[in-house]
Amino acid sequence: MINKIADITKSAGQPFVRGKSCVNRAELLWGLTTLNPEQHEQIAAILGFEKIPVVTDQPVLLPPLQSDFAEDGDKDVDNQIDSDDVMPTDLGSEHSEESVPSVATSASYYRITSRAVDQTQNHAETDVMGSPNWFTQASPTLLQETATRIPASHQVKPLHTELTVWSRLLPFLQKILGDQVEGRKPDTVQLVKQVANGEMIRRIPRKQRYSWSAKARVLIDINDDNFPYRRDFLKLRERLVQLRGDEGLDVQYIYDEPGGTIARYDQQHEIIEPWRAPEPGTPIIILSDLAMHSQSRQVLYSWLAFGQILNAQGWRATVLMPVAERNIDSRLLKYFDCVVWDRTSRLKLLKGDVQFEKERRHHTNSIDQLLSACFASVRIDSGLLRALRYLMPGGHDIGHETAVWRHAAVISEGDEWGWQVGSKIHFLEKAHHLIANLSSEQQQKLIELTGRFHAFYPDVLYFEAMYNLKLLGLTLPNDVDAATEKFLQDMVATYRENPQNNLLHGWVKRHLARHESPAWRHRHAYWLPFLAFSRMQDAQLKGNAEIEWPSNLTQSEIETVLGYINQIQMRQPYLLRQEANKLVLASGNTVSLKTLDDWENHAQSGALILKLSLEDTRIFHIHDDGRGQQRIVSLDLAQAENRAFKFPSNGQHTFQIGRERFTIDVIATQQQKQDWMQFIGSGSEGLYAESMSQQNEVYRWYWHPPEWDSQAGMLPGFWFYLSVSADTQKPDWAVAAGRDQYGFYADADIAGVIQRFRWIEPTSFMMGSPEDEIGRKDDEIQHKVILTQGYWMADTTCTQALWSNLMHHNPSRFKGELKPVESVCWNDVQDLLQRLKKYYSLLRLRLPTEAEWENACRAGTTGAFNFEGELSRDKVNYSGNLDYESFNWNKDESMQTINVKNYPPNLWGLFEMHGNVWEWCQDWYSRYQAELVIDPKGPVSAHTCVLRGGSWYRSGKSCRSASRDHDVPLSHSYNFTGFRLARSHGIKPVRVLGKVQ
Repeated sequence: MINKIADITKSAGQPFVRGKSCVNRAELLWGLTTLNPEQHEQIAAILGFEKIPVVTDQPVLLPPLQSDFAEDGDKDVDNQIDSDDVMPTDLGSEHSEESVPSVATSASYYRITSRAVDQTQNHAETDVMGSPNWFTQASPTLLQETATRIPASHQVKPLHTELTVWSRLLPFLQKILGDQVEGRKPDTVQLVKQVANGEMIRRIPRKQRYSWSAKARVLIDINDDNFPYRRDFLKLRERLVQLRGDEGLDVQYIYDEPGGTIARYDQQHEIIEPWRAPEPGTPIIILSDLAMHSQSRQVLYSWLAFGQILNAQGWRATVLMPVAERNIDSRLLKYFDCVVWDRTSRLKLLKGDVQFEKERRHHTNSIDQLLSACFASVRIDSGLLRALRYLMPGGHDIGHETAVWRHAAVISEGDEWGWQVGSKIHFLEKAHHLIANLSSEQQQKLIELTGRFHAFYPDVLYFEAMYNLKLLGLTLPNDVDAATEKFLQDMVATYRENPQNNLLHGWVKRHLARHESPAWRHRHAYWLPFLAFSRMQDAQLKGNAEIEWPSNLTQSEIETVLGYINQIQMRQPYLLRQEANKLVLASGNTVSLKTLDDWENHAQSGALILKLSLEDTRIFHIHDDGRGQQRIVSLDLAQAENRAFKFPSNGQHTFQIGRERFTIDVIATQQQKQDWMQFIGSGSEGLYAESMSQQNEVYRWYWHPPEWDSQAGMLPGFWFYLSVSADTQKPDWAVAAGRDQYGFYADADIAGVIQRFRWIEPTSFMMGSPEDEIGRKDDEIQHKVILTQGYWMADTTCTQALWSNLMHHNPSRFKGELKPVESVCWNDVQDLLQRLKKYYSLLRLRLPTEAEWENACRAGTTGAFNFEGELSRDKVNYSGNLDYESFNWNKDESMQTINVKNYPPNLWGLFEMHGNVWEWCQDWYSRYQAELVIDPKGPVSAHTCVLRGGSWYRSGKSCRSASRDHDVPLSHSYNFTGFRLARSHGIKPVRVLGKVQ
């Protein structure tokens, strides 16, 4: 087996195959007991393990924890943690003879992919995310108040809106319940006839007039299905008694079913008795829907049977029905004289000849419009619905009103109804559209009706309805608007102080549910504080440190909620790290986490991802599982002192901490691994990757996550040879180092001139140009290049100031300290490099290889140039034409080089990679091969050396990223050739494969 391993590691032509990224304990123990001790380190490296030193009993101090998002000048925080949190040493350093079992790397790794800081807030250290002024000024006194806050303008009892005006209904009732009776005036015509006929006049005849019948029966049907019309039935009875009197008027109520038991009232006493037919000639009127509002067919059959009995006994009753004609079963017309009771009705007997196909109205739209008119209301009774029906344009009839009571979006009880949770929001857009089409008078009438009908409910329902109208865009009267805002503000404060009040807590939960949809709540200024305090109360009742929030909260809403629930505490350290496949957030003061056994105890420290120094009591965690499901929770850090929060090991994690948020991706190794990587893993120093040179030398690179800068914004992440936890990121050869929007840089002092170098991380790219690129030459064969080694690249070409200070002469034709040195040959550059080696040995500067130059020029782009848009002289110093060697300068333009940093840099911070001067490369010139190349350096020797980048003298096609030129090393007669310095990383490999360590 060992021979096979050696064969693999010694094979330079084959890529090194890393072992399992997760190896179980049995496999590792088998390897440790089977192999010789001197081979343990080799097999551990192959299997993906790293060695950590022996841990003593003495506590070890971590490097100072500094807030990753605090202002400059924040003090570091030292933290003493358990000895198992010691950082592992580099594999290339000295190892202790004794060691604990190796820590296995996991199959998936966490990596910070973005960071941002809210710059709109005050950044004072003691400041928390601010709350609005009303929040601090609101009064938590509503539970102690007894008087209503409803404005007097709405405390006016609304009149009941009748189905039909009484002036139209009275003649109809007189006709149905009337008869010819003898009046007081003598009938002279009849008297003359009697005298002419010689009849004896015993009694003076009187004129006949039509009046109320001496006897009449009114049968009222009030049941659960037609209960919304109860007031209409009772109001008609009341007026009928007032006008006719109750003498001879028999008012009965159906008690169970028609033709069965009835109820009547005698001096306010209810009398239950069987139905009996009236005396002959007594008119009958029935107030009922005849089961047209019922979902049961059996009730309809009961009415049909009752009608048959009446007809058999000689009666045909008239039925006044609050039902649209289109909804009436035609079979009822055989036994009853049916009349539609509505303001749109002619109050005529129905003949059953309604033609539905001639009705052009779209009734569904009318019903939806009526529901939309009720959108702002919390509780709607029959009077309000009727009033809104008459207010809305479009001629809504009794059928539309009835359909609302039976609609799936509402839940009704008696003569009131409310919205089903989750159904109301579907009418939001329709409500906006409806209100927009109302006149200003109709809009104010809508406010008045809603206010007056809600004024007789508790204050919370009234003010919620008024606020809903405001959210819909209506302008409330000044007194109503001020009272509404003040009430809701005080309600928030009252709930904050009294979350344990069950009635108040219950209303808040219902209020939140009624406004939960993002489309409805986004203008609700008080929904988020209600939500924040409600969820905190629920968590307190359950004793949870984790609070789950609606999965559709936006980033702005999360920040707002944090402003309500966070409190200032002493700044505390926290560690975000990867333990096996888990993402863990734990207090930096935690001595140790409970583990299952000693084996896991060695791995508990995990891979440190981020050090935090926080004063916020709560943070938000948003988890996207990658399948469209999102979960948002907040964590109470006050409870993290003796425990750790663990998160799912898949998808994407976003943390909102104070003003900062950062996103962490967890991706399987196979997905995250780039082609320059031989292996990717995580250890106590964070996420790292390993690359291998063609000499089988393995180098380790550490991921530096993105950071937020208050001035530059988001700073990109990068791979670097020093870990995030290193004491300093500044190379020993540099006088300064840092990161900006382009990446990481280091400044070198060369003969009194500060030259900035940009760090270019290991990568891969397509070198050369596609066949359809304008200006392409035959020697630009496109092929893939993998650069396994990061390198440093000067951000500008060598200036005349730098050259002169080192070489003590200036060969340039176009003089200027900040202009690039030109008229230098390849051999001249080698002379300068030798002088640098002698006087600045730590710098180890060189020319870039051709592959390094093109990779740096492209900066991740794939087009002909590394900038967007068309080639022009305001972007590149060149001759002014693209395809041929002629000049196109304006009269006021100089045909010469320009100062470095005259044009904006590319995405990696490198200036003038296109034009100005040709740049010498280290490579001898040769034609490309079409296959993949790793770390190319050109041929060992040739006649000419490579030039790149074009110049002020050449056309645009020569300035392309892929354009190549070449010349003999001694050629220095041109005033358009210069160079750019580069540097290798200079670190030692962590191991060399095939070599027993």
